[in-house]
Amino acid sequence: MPHAFLSLGSNIEPEKNLLEAAQILRDRFSEIKFSSVYRTAPREISNQPDFLNAAAKFETDRAPEDLIKELKNIEISLAKKTPYRYGPRTIDLDLLLYNNLILPDMESWKKIVNCMSSVALAKEGQLPAPPKSFDEGGSIVNLKLIVPHLKLHLRRFVLEPLIELTGKDALHPALNRSFGEFLASVTDQRCEKTNINI
Repeated sequence: MPHAFLSLGSNIEPEKNLLEAAQILRDRFSEIKFSSVYRTAPREISNQPDFLNAAAKFETDRAPEDLIKELKNIEISLAKKTPYRYGPRTIDLDLLLYNNLILPDMESWKKIVNCMSSVALAKEGQLPAPPKSFDEGGSIVNLKLIVPHLKLHLRRFVLEPLIELTGKDALHPALNRSFGEFLASVTDQRCEKTNINI
């Protein structure tokens, strides 16, 4: 049976909301296992409270599409309402990995990552703005299901808890490098293990 890996995060009443999300997930996936909880600095927009983050692992026979719908429903039940992109939230639940599956496919996944990198460089003034679509027929915003999560290898708040569940030598399915290698490149991002259990 496939293994799914999730990330959990909150910076509005974070301990309460992580605990509630974890309980809902336990009710739906009885064999779920959670990582430690980490206190982390916000990314992208720093003028907001610290986050609490964790990861989870479980076996499932549900398709990735169904899992993402389930996670969105849990977010709605916990009143997720982000005032602006990357802003504060009661809960954030993301599907990180689903076995070694790559969706929509390896070529498209890599094109999307490359396009995201171009957008970041354009914002910094190092490149002209890229086109909105990454190929002749598709736009990034039209892709609802992308696995592995596009930024998991860039974020310490994802990698630290994820490695507790996978081991540092586990390989990123699309990039074929270990999560431990990626973690070594983001140690400048503040991320501290807490004594909170979920």
